[in-house]
Amino acid sequence: MNLILPISWNTAGKGLWIALLATFASGDVVFDPPRAIRVVSMDRKPLRILASGLDRSGIHGSQGLVSWEAIRAREARQLWLKVMDRKQGEDWLDAAWVLLVHPAAEKEDLRMAREFLAEASRRLPDGEARVEALRSDSQAYISDRNSRLAREEAQRIHLLGPEARSWSAEPWPAGEVEVARRSRDLHAWLNQRLQDIDSGVESTEVSDRRIRKSRHALIASDEPRQDLMAIGLQVDALVNDLNQLLGNAPDNRIFAPRAAILVCSQSANHEQFVRDVLQRPLEVVMFEPIGSADSDVAIFVDGSDVSSAMSALRHQLVHAWMHRHYSPRRPPAWFNEGLAHAMAWWRTSPPEQPWRSTAISYLRKPGSAEALLSRPYGAGNWAMNGTDTAAAGLLVRRMLEENPRQVAAWIDRVKRGEDIDEAFEDSIGATPSRAVARQVRYWMLND
Repeated sequence: MNLILPISWNTAGKGLWIALLATFASGDVVFDPPRAIRVVSMDRKPLRILASGLDRSGIHGSQGLVSWEAIRAREARQLWLKVMDRKQGEDWLDAAWVLLVHPAAEKEDLRMAREFLAEASRRLPDGEARVEALRSDSQAYISDRNSRLAREEAQRIHLLGPEARSWSAEPWPAGEVEVARRSRDLHAWLNQRLQDIDSGVESTEVSDRRIRKSRHALIASDEPRQDLMAIGLQVDALVNDLNQLLGNAPDNRIFAPRAAILVCSQSANHEQFVRDVLQRPLEVVMFEPIGSADSDVAIFVDGSDVSSAMSALRHQLVHAWMHRHYSPRRPPAWFNEGLAHAMAWWRTSPPEQPWRSTAISYLRKPGSAEALLSRPYGAGNWAMNGTDTAAAGLLVRRMLEENPRQVAAWIDRVKRGEDIDEAFEDSIGATPSRAVARQVRYWMLND
């Protein structure tokens, strides 16, 4: 451990310094008393830290630890060279470690890390062995960090829902045998979900009393109710609209054979399904791919007030349709969410659309529509009732009204794995920016 001692020592904060001193090991740098340090963060903001010392984890100060990952690698390198004891091999090892494991280290940083290791090897009695051990430890550290970050990112994406996930352009398997197997599995899945609610009900009774079948959906409920077929007919109508607009035969069995829709009369049962099955933040209607290959779709509905949930059901049904259309690959978020919103309100008139004036005002703000093209899925983005979603819905609706065949051709190419922007320009005859600008001009003049 290296102590950097001044000529005089201000006793203020001495207790905190003594506590921190105990955390440092050989090779670390301790400032006695704490020292003001200026560095630049990864987002290029200046930081002023009253530091008590440095070690491999970062800069310790009165406000806690500032990790090296939060500081530019060059800043970390320059700081170590400024304060370290260059006669000590341990200091060279620590300086090398900081650069080797830094997630934003550049070629020059890694070159300097190799020089630091060479210095450590020369100055330590067992230098070569220590250097090899540090190399091995740094690789293990990086691997562990990458695994942790991957898990955290996977959890973040999961919480955002299936539309935020990355999906392949591999086409869905087809054939009668595959459809028959999936149909059996879907019935079994629905029966199991209902028995989870009421274990006293026999499987046959569940099917007889609580599951209804329309052309495109299996609609089930936690309690017997009279509106399941009415819901199924609305599902069928929307699927037919999507099929006709986007190039399929009107009666195409896109879900091959059906989607599962679970309507819970009791909100508590809906909340239980979301908690136990989806493990995502609660919404009134939620869509989730199910099955061993995510090849089937399930939609969970809080049916305690089903009439107010129907627009959300239609929105999620569009996502389910897109999931099953040729391959699970999605178009970009602005179109994906815009299509879902547009179709959710497709058969309504402007007076029936409470969000309309706000969405039009949004599109009339300079740059707002263009910004939608690059808006990712994330916290606060693309909520079903969000203004950005409604605005994208107006843009997509106009595109479908003007050029449905061109839009359908673009979606088909996206689904087959082609570059999204290149396929858009080839199919639509304009870049996404120009196409959106055209629609904005319409909404500047029309309500």
